[in-house]
Amino acid sequence: MIPYTSNFEFNAWPVLLFSKLFGFKYVLHCHGGGAKEWRTPKLQTKLFRRASHVTAVSQKIIDEYEKRTGCKVEYLPPLMDYKKSTLSKEEAKKQFGLEKYDKIVLYVGSVKHLKSPETLLKAFSSLPDDYVKEKRIGLVMAGGGELLMEMQSKYSSNSNIHILGAVKNELIKDLYAAADIYVICSWFEGTPLALMEAMYNGLCCIGTKVQGIDAILEDKKNGLLFQKDDDKVLRELLQKCLNDDDLALRLGKNAQEFYNTHYSYDNHLKKVFELLDYSKN
Repeated sequence: MIPYTSNFEFNAWPVLLFSKLFGFKYVLHCHGGGAKEWRTPKLQTKLFRRASHVTAVSQKIIDEYEKRTGCKVEYLPPLMDYKKSTLSKEEAKKQFGLEKYDKIVLYVGSVKHLKSPETLLKAFSSLPDDYVKEKRIGLVMAGGGELLMEMQSKYSSNSNIHILGAVKNELIKDLYAAADIYVICSWFEGTPLALMEAMYNGLCCIGTKVQGIDAILEDKKNGLLFQKDDDKVLRELLQKCLNDDDLALRLGKNAQEFYNTHYSYDNHLKKVFELLDYSKN
């Protein structure tokens, strides 16, 4: 099984050569890399057409490579073997010094332009102070990136906003355990792994109505959607979920069921082994 991006280019030669000399079959698994224009289109097309199977991590990549090669490309997301926290909600909050909050809104991801983190920061900051105080709400953002220092400086005066920067991988599951609502504000996504982990943990999820997110979150069914960069609507959706526990619980339960049905890690492994078994025949 060969991981493929548009940077693969001349690495196609040894794959094709060894396949011809030794008769081995291969599955091509396409990731990101921007799907850049090929400098060697005939070579790349041959690589695709000689593969036993071609898979890709997003619908956007599927569409692009099916158009280029005429090959059928199957969807195979890059899933993670997520683990649940062993801590209770209160224990998880205490670990991060968040005990004073009854409700926590969580963002996990890179703090960079593409992820539009300030959309969430603006939305949360525009909530009335007395409302935030009465409801005991905190916003936690985990992740590093080019905008981290700017966002930390810009929103440092709001004591209910905690921009943590990079958090150790082994502690991320505890943040999900502490949280109630997960928000993703990206301009587009391939397969948003942090959103997947939020769904796995049964959080109420709010996301932008863009490619890569709206294929996973169905508005009012297993999450809520808003147009990218619209912090005003995001603020309204936050309040809607914060005011209605039954709604938040229902959306979180539906998100978890959707994850278990469509993105189970065990099912993912079965699919990989099926592809590899097929390529040996």
